[in-house]
Amino acid sequence: MQVTETFSADKTTQNIYTNTNKSRDLDKNAFLRMLVLQLQHQDPMQPMQDREFIAQLAQFSSLEQMQNLSKQFEIFTSTQNRMQALSLIGREVTVADPESVEPVTGIVRAIKFIDNKPLLVVGEKELDLTNILSVK
Repeated sequence: MQVTETFSADKTTQNIYTNTNKSRDLDKNAFLRMLVLQLQHQDPMQPMQDREFIAQLAQFSSLEQMQNLSKQFEIFTSTQNRMQALSLIGREVTVADPESVEPVTGIVRAIKFIDNKPLLVVGEKELDLTNILSVK
């Protein structure tokens, strides 16, 4: 009797992993798809042990919590950047200008937010908050 390959769970799992996110990050949907594939294509003579299944569910839960924590940290960082930028209105700053050799010194007249990134308006220039050299 000739046996031919009908399905390769390893190849499918690898495809899910590489196709889901090119930056090699595994999201929760890909993790669930891999878990379902493992359950569907397990050897009936050696089914997945309860401990293995519980361990994988715990990993899924940890992954989801890390993603939630990451989102909250991004929100926190964004809020901190906004507050820091807003606290500079009316203050004299010296900011490195990537378009010029000399830094720009002047009073912060306003703050603009472009793509959630604060830019200081000093004179006629819009400068990145991360390029501040000094505040007086």
